[in-house]
Amino acid sequence: MIKQKAQLSNIEKQDIFFLNNEYLSTEKRTYLIAGIERGGTSMVAGVCRALGLDMGDKNGLNHEDPQFLTDSKNLLKERIKIRNQFSKVWGFKAPKASKKLSFYQKNLRNPHFIFIYRNSIAVADSWIKRNAGNMTDVLSRILDYHSAQLELIRNTKCPVMIINYERVVSSKENQNSFVNNLSHFLRLEPSDDQISAASSMITGDGGGYMNLPQEYFSVERASKIIKTDPLNLTKQNAPHIQIEKNNFLKYTKVAPGEIFKLKNKKNLPQKFFLEIDIQSSDLKDFENNPIRIFFNFTGKRHPGHCSRPEFNHGKNFFYVETSGLAKDLSLGLIDVPKSIKFDVKAFKK
Repeated sequence: MIKQKAQLSNIEKQDIFFLNNEYLSTEKRTYLIAGIERGGTSMVAGVCRALGLDMGDKNGLNHEDPQFLTDSKNLLKERIKIRNQFSKVWGFKAPKASKKLSFYQKNLRNPHFIFIYRNSIAVADSWIKRNAGNMTDVLSRILDYHSAQLELIRNTKCPVMIINYERVVSSKENQNSFVNNLSHFLRLEPSDDQISAASSMITGDGGGYMNLPQEYFSVERASKIIKTDPLNLTKQNAPHIQIEKNNFLKYTKVAPGEIFKLKNKKNLPQKFFLEIDIQSSDLKDFENNPIRIFFNFTGKRHPGHCSRPEFNHGKNFFYVETSGLAKDLSLGLIDVPKSIKFDVKAFKK
């Protein structure tokens, strides 16, 4: 039997395409990262942040600034104006921005567009596994987003970077090339440490979210913990916490309430055990009303830096890892107002 040979093959494949590159020289620039949800935008945004692009200080695992998730164009104009005042070069990630690209082209200062394309079936699969949609609806959404992006690409003179997600993540060589090409498009000169951090944000096809190395945290539930030397914690209540009888506290806002720091004012250690004893007659179902553990890396406590581990009434045990740069941890509720009492202890690993 004759062994067939491929013909007209093209081994060299591009993973990135650039349009209108001649406009890159402007000093003041804004970068918009867009694509379909679950389509690789978080990976690209994470690499941008690691390389040094200013993308706000409330980003978390998905590297998304909540300031730009609103549908209000008036609010977006105000927030764009504020960001322009503080940064010559900045950016943000918003997959839904694909639905109003003409607005952003008009209102952003020297906009640069970064569009990520991922296999549509892989995107739909990711949605379905998260019970976020069905195949038909997701494919229709992808078509709408791509049509809007194509309309902009056809007519804009602004710089555009188009990324093939699967090819970028397919090999270490492609990942390194992508980081270098993205640095060029951002017109940044990252350090070796920043390049290494940027590369670490690329987990592969469907590999999940990655925090910036300096903002890393992980909380794992444990059946028991080793009570070694205790960590001396101080507790501070946020202004919206109301003190009730028997040391119960009423949480009146969906925000971090009780804040725990080390008495010596040092950062939380990289590894430690956490014991949280919970009493509450208001909260009966922790699955539908989860408790969040926030970590403060930037001086602000926000949902991008929180974990939602499984909680039960009584004592709960956790193994915690951080980058060693977390200033404190705090607790918050999703469903308020609620009365609750936490007894928190920490122990060295």
